[in-house]
Amino acid sequence: MITAMVNNKGGVGKTVSSVNLSAALANRKQRVLLIDNDPQCNATSLLLGDMIPENTLYEMFTEGIPVRKCIYPTEFGVDVLPNAQITSQIEADLYQDTAKSYSMLKNMVRDYATEHYDITIIDCPPSLGLWVIQAMSAADGVIVPIEAGSRFSLDGLASIYTSIESIRATKINKELRFLKTLVNKVDMRTSSSKVIIEKIHELYPGYVFKTTIPTNDAIKQAEMARTTVLKYDPQSSGAKRFRALADELMELIKNDTNQLDLLNG
Repeated sequence: MITAMVNNKGGVGKTVSSVNLSAALANRKQRVLLIDNDPQCNATSLLLGDMIPENTLYEMFTEGIPVRKCIYPTEFGVDVLPNAQITSQIEADLYQDTAKSYSMLKNMVRDYATEHYDITIIDCPPSLGLWVIQAMSAADGVIVPIEAGSRFSLDGLASIYTSIESIRATKINKELRFLKTLVNKVDMRTSSSKVIIEKIHELYPGYVFKTTIPTNDAIKQAEMARTTVLKYDPQSSGAKRFRALADELMELIKNDTNQLDLLNG
């Protein structure tokens, strides 16, 4: 299973969710690859710290370095395909041939990832541009993290759903599925969180993870320390929720045929 973590809005917790969910899955004995498809490289920084990888997505795209030579193990049990900020400089060139560029990640990574890993998570930038289309071209499904306290989250969710349908219709990836929405930064003491959660379930019944990720100091502190919340404070509510989320995603994958057919009508 290859999953893209997508939201065109920034600050909704895509990278933190990608990294911590990957670590939680690895703790469940899953073989996990995280692809950092965001030239801001935040997932790379969290997983590799100060290490400067020799080969990244940039070398893979520009020099044709095989994907196996661009993947690095981490202390969290997760392998990572890192990115470099210089990758942003080739975006304009890639737009010159979108038919080829949209499929680059899929053609270079998908076969290797599906053969060597149980689950691959692609962390994406806050947009619906080239890098995100690449990710959705390579993925089986899309997880959409949203911020519980933001009314604009609902608008973003609708635009992503439309983008998925467009990618399916244009045959970039006819099999792409909208998996589920992950509600982040939940504070049930506030009415805004409650209202947004209720509205999401009303608009997208069956498309929302039961597990929500709370506003939690341990998650923020772990990010500042460039580590996972599971390692920083394994007994925190944030760590417990990411473990629960991993279990929920694994169950979804286990029931792949029936569950995903149900989700997509």
